[in-house]
Amino acid sequence: MKATMKPKVVTSGVDSEYVLADLAEFLRSRGFEVIELDFGKVRGCVRALLSDLSACETVYLTSAHTTLTLRTAKMVAPVFAKLYPNYLAPVEILPLLKPRSSIFVPHDLLAPFGDSNLNELQFLDLYDHVLAPVATKDLILAAGVGTQVHQAGWIKYREQNRSKTPIAFAPSEIRTSLFLTIIQHMQLKYGVDGFVDYLRPILSPAINVKLPAWKGIETLENRIREVTGANIIPANISSIDLIEASDVVMCNSISSILAEAYLMGKPCICLLDQEGGEPGDKRRKMVDFPDLIWHPYEERHPMSNEFIQSAGATKLPRRIEPFDFRFVESLITDT
Repeated sequence: MKATMKPKVVTSGVDSEYVLADLAEFLRSRGFEVIELDFGKVRGCVRALLSDLSACETVYLTSAHTTLTLRTAKMVAPVFAKLYPNYLAPVEILPLLKPRSSIFVPHDLLAPFGDSNLNELQFLDLYDHVLAPVATKDLILAAGVGTQVHQAGWIKYREQNRSKTPIAFAPSEIRTSLFLTIIQHMQLKYGVDGFVDYLRPILSPAINVKLPAWKGIETLENRIREVTGANIIPANISSIDLIEASDVVMCNSISSILAEAYLMGKPCICLLDQEGGEPGDKRRKMVDFPDLIWHPYEERHPMSNEFIQSAGATKLPRRIEPFDFRFVESLITDT
């Protein structure tokens, strides 16, 4: 009996929004040929490659914003367009690749299906499968009858530790890790030195700082280290592994990181000011996380050790499920 040929698997995303690398490694171990298009690493235009692959049997997986094309990015996120000039959005890749089936895996737990400015929820019917952290009725209705929505857990969360190198924490009684977000907004508004000055009141050698794996992030990492003495955690360290090993998780604005940490049972602190949105809007977006601890930061007040210790004493249940790679394999094989 002739063995069935496995389809080629094509994945796409960009830098820290590309969360499929471990899944790609798993699929290779299962005998699949995987072509990864992490546009943080891609050099040159890939349109010809995608057109060539359209002659093959392929399955497409993406963790990218469905409708964030370069033309759109120039209006809503101009720095993104400058950093990733060869980027193609899923809405552009799909007609070029013509895959046998397509699978969407969200990279953001706070807004898994995009913010309202891109109307991404209305484009989920482009995919054959949506792998949701939680398959809500509203999501199933939005996806439409031709798209299957699966409750598949959180792609960044796996039961075993994934970091290849140990995490070097700052010496402190409470392991407190600050994850920085809205990086582009802050650097455009303040510059590198101004952003560091903004952070200075809450940073010390006892605080661990993790930045996203974006191009050129080393400049900001080095400046934070030089000015504040904070312990920089390398950007390539898994955020989930750092959350798991931390006692308290902090963020300078609302983010997927806070949602991940909260649902993993970690006490969470969020700075509350006008950066990246109105305080009232931020509170509304985090309404499903009632035990989130807010730290007023309009006047750049530092955090006392007592405040952090009190946060560390908060007890939260673990409510997030790990992602099942074998389920994805079954979708690829069965479709």
